Order: sequence, then structure tokens, then C-alpha cells
Amino acid sequence: MIKKLKFSNYQSYLNETVLDFKVPEKFSDSYFDCKDSNNHKYARVAAVFGANGSGKSSLLKPLSFISWFIAQSFHDLSKSEKIPFQPHFAAKNKPTNIEIDFQIDSPISESESDRYLDFKYNLTLTRDRVLLEELKLKTSRLYSRVFKREFDKVKNKYDVFSSSFMSNNVSRLKDTPPNCSYMSYLARLNFELFENENDNGSDNEVLENLSLVDFIYPHFFLCISNITETDKADFNILHDETTKIFIKQPEVFNEVKNLICKFDIGIKDIEIRNKTIINSNNEEEERNIPYFKHEYEGESYFLPIYQESRGTKSAYTLLCHIIQSINCGTLAILDEFDNDLHPMLTNEIIELFASENNKKNAQLIFTTHNTELLKTLRKQHVYFVEKDDSVSEAYRADHIQGLKERDNINAKYLSGALGGVPDIY
Repeated sequence: MIKKLKFSNYQSYLNETVLDFKVPEKFSDSYFDCKDSNNHKYARVAAVFGANGSGKSSLLKPLSFISWFIAQSFHDLSKSEKIPFQPHFAAKNKPTNIEIDFQIDSPISESESDRYLDFKYNLTLTRDRVLLEELKLKTSRLYSRVFKREFDKVKNKYDVFSSSFMSNNVSRLKDTPPNCSYMSYLARLNFELFENENDNGSDNEVLENLSLVDFIYPHFFLCISNITETDKADFNILHDETTKIFIKQPEVFNEVKNLICKFDIGIKDIEIRNKTIINSNNEEEERNIPYFKHEYEGESYFLPIYQESRGTKSAYTLLCHIIQSINCGTLAILDEFDNDLHPMLTNEIIELFASENNKKNAQLIFTTHNTELLKTLRKQHVYFVEKDDSVSEAYRADHIQGLKERDNINAKYLSGALGGVPDIY
């Protein structure tokens, strides 16, 4: 669970920007909120509203980026590649800073009281290299440093610190390439270690040598996002990859199928069939294709996914990722995911993150233009974005002076009273 995101100099956000998901204790309970190990409340759903071009997508990009950076940067980048993010155009030669407070399930917990571990991760970087990477663990009321590497420009090398939580991985910390995270580097080395040791049947021995840092990697690797630095992924064209997941995880397929059949009028069932097709090279190829069952006058008809509507195609892939996020208790970062969906299905997806369904405290953070959602969400779940003089600013609804809990947020937003709407002359 992400508790707080703080960043500066990232795309249209030049100044320090904070997304704090902590809910004031005085607020009445909501099933979209959860409690941490200290009994503090945090939002499991956050919706971002704003005019086109105001910076809604850019507000989510630092979180999407840092999830990728922690988990996959070493795997995805060669040593010579620049780090794929964009600072504000007015400060392109200045460093960018991203800091997150997050909580994960403890891999060694034996009781509910110490089920969670709280961390702070701080990253300062340019497109050329990491300048500072630091991880801290909350050990009491204070945080203890787990590791730190900081680039010394005079020495032209990294100064490093490694604690007892690290299983003596100082040499690996020093060897981490300048354009990737230490955790992604360590995860890749451990993956290779597992591959080498599997033949000897010594998985338990390898597990015993893993450090606390190694258990952070899976949490961010399993985050889902449709946001890239330049655009967003189109769920309509990803059904081949989704079908592969469904074959490996039939329980996820069944959950998605039930939701689609419930809300997509006319679809009674979905089957995955193995078919021989002619590919783009004019060659025969075996492929698993989803077929959607329709009924007419008592007869059943099965249509392949490419004959279905854009909304059905989108739901097929989107719901797969959403169900995986719920089951794993990870983060879903989605940019305008509801564009192709009926509002009832959008509401149903958001409801999946409510307390009765969301046992592992998965989070959904998304942008939208669907103001009807303001009737469902509370002030602590809503952010507004505005841009002035090419600089974006974000603020939470409950921080707006004079806005009361009983107020109609939807009506006030549409009237322009809360900001985050286009100026039309």
C-alpha cells in the first residue's frame, strides 16, 4: 500500500507535489479506506479530475515510473541507456526527486500485530544517473536506514551504506549500474542464482540468504499500469497476452467472465478455444482465441473477440489486471481506464476495491472525466489538477477551504467552484 507520494520536477510538475493518502481520523469511516498497523486510515481509491492538458496523467506518472524503476530498470535498460522520464522543460538540467512511503506484508510475520512493514524510499536522479537512492525501514517510531548510495561528483563514484538488513550485500550495492535501482539489480542476480541452484534442489538455502530488500521487489513488480512516459497502453489490443494469463490462472478467468457476463448485455459465456490461423507471414499458427457466447431465439452463437465491441475488448484485459491486483494486494495505476466502459461497469470495478472484496488492501489510483463518480467517492478520495503558466498543481478535495462533507462535490465541481475545469472563453 502506498501511503504518500512526494515528487518535484517531473513533467508538468515543477514544484514539490504531495499525494498523501492518509485520511483524517475525524472523517467518518468509508469502505474505500483501510487501517494500517498503527490504526491510521488510508484511502484505497483515489480519483484525479482536471481539464484536458492540466496534468492529470502526469500526476500519476511518477508513481508508475518508480514502480517500474524499483522492479525492472536493471532488466529493461542497457548500461548506456538514459533513464526514461522527463523533467519539467524549464528545469531539464536539474535533478528530479521522488519519494514514497509504502507498506508491505512482512515475509517473517508470526502475528497480526507485526503483519506490516513500513518503508520510505527516496530517489534523486537525472536522465543520466541516480544521484541518491535510499531505503528506510520503520523500526519503532523512527525510521532506520536499510541502504543508501549517493553519487560523489568529486570522486566520480558512489558512497554506499548497507545495514544488517542487507545480508552483507555491500559489494552488490557498489556494483549497481548508475541508471537502475539497486533492488532491480539485486532481484536479477537472485533470479540467476535461483536458476543455477534449481538443479541442485537447494531453493531453501537460497531463500535463507535473501535480505529484507528482496521482498520489496515483488510488490512493485506486480503493480499494474497503463501509463507510459509518452502515452498509455490500449487495452483493446492486448487480448492475446491476457488470454495467456487466463490459461495459466483459470480462477482469474472465471472471475472476469462472471463480471463481463453480468454487465455486458448479450454475453452469456466466454470460452477460450485453440484455433489454427494464418498469421501475418501467411503461415499457419496455433493460437488460443476467446469466443463470446450470444443467444438469439433459443440458439447459441459464439463470436471471436475481434468481432466484439471496443468496450468488451477493453474490459476483457482491464478486468484481468484488476482482479490480479485485488488478489495480490498491489497497486493499480490507470489513466482514463473508463473511457470505453459503461458507467455501471466503471462503478463495479471501483467497488472491487471496497473493504469486503479487498482483503489485501490493493489500491486503485486513476484519472477520469466521469463526474458521476463524485457522487460515490468522498472528499479524501478526490484530487483536482490545474495548470497555470505551464506548471501543474494538484490538491485533495478535503483541503479546499469551506468544502463540507455534506456538500454536493459533483455539483460544485461542475459549477467551477472547486477548480480543475477548463476555462472556455
